[in-house]
Amino acid sequence: MIDDRELEAVLFGFEKGVPGMPPTTKRGLFELADGGTVLIEEVEEASFRNQIKIMNFIEERKTKRLGGEEAKSVDARVILTTKKDPNELLQSHKLYEDLHKKLENFESLTILPLRERPEDVPVLVKHFISEICKDLNIKDVAIDINAIDVLLRHPWRENIRELKAVIDKSVLFSSGGKFMLPPELTDEKTEVVKMINNVIAGQEFVLDNSLDVIEKGIIERSLLKFGWNQSRAATFLGMTEQTLRYKLKRLTIPSSRQRR
Repeated sequence: MIDDRELEAVLFGFEKGVPGMPPTTKRGLFELADGGTVLIEEVEEASFRNQIKIMNFIEERKTKRLGGEEAKSVDARVILTTKKDPNELLQSHKLYEDLHKKLENFESLTILPLRERPEDVPVLVKHFISEICKDLNIKDVAIDINAIDVLLRHPWRENIRELKAVIDKSVLFSSGGKFMLPPELTDEKTEVVKMINNVIAGQEFVLDNSLDVIEKGIIERSLLKFGWNQSRAATFLGMTEQTLRYKLKRLTIPSSRQRR
């Protein structure tokens, strides 16, 4: 999230010599969007000061750069988004009251969070893969049904923004044209399903990697069950403490001492 001053500079631009800004003149988004549209996401995250300035632009359609003397008329449409219902944001003092009144006159559209419309995930994944591959000037990577299944089950608390970040990271992890989920989305359950599906389909996969992920998940859950007591976890898993310590090191699982 950008800070209050930076947001103001991004929206309205600045003249050369403004303290705290680069030594140049820069047009803001409102000025650049003349004849087009400006999208301001999560407007409730802006300070009341900037919310007032945004509201004034909507009413007057004029923008003035920081350090500037003259306001410029601009013909631009403004789209504002909020994470929650504007009425809730007003009650929690996150949305300026006059801006809230202004929003009541806007045409509004409520979009369900991504976790409540999983049918959109495959379409968005395909779009984001194509987008980043084009940016990187590489061929589109192929995504299999197992990865899609993992993405469908993820809660996506940050909605589409989080999904895009995961897809960007996955494409960077990918090799040989095959889509690779980042480690934080891969667990032993996922690997078991992937192994079985690959065997049934006759597809190639690296058994050692899958087994490591499965073993790591089992050990971590066992340690968690016993409050990261290695002696009790080793007994539970039917191995010596020495063997457990070896596996912790090999699988890069932090010990209780490291966790503190």
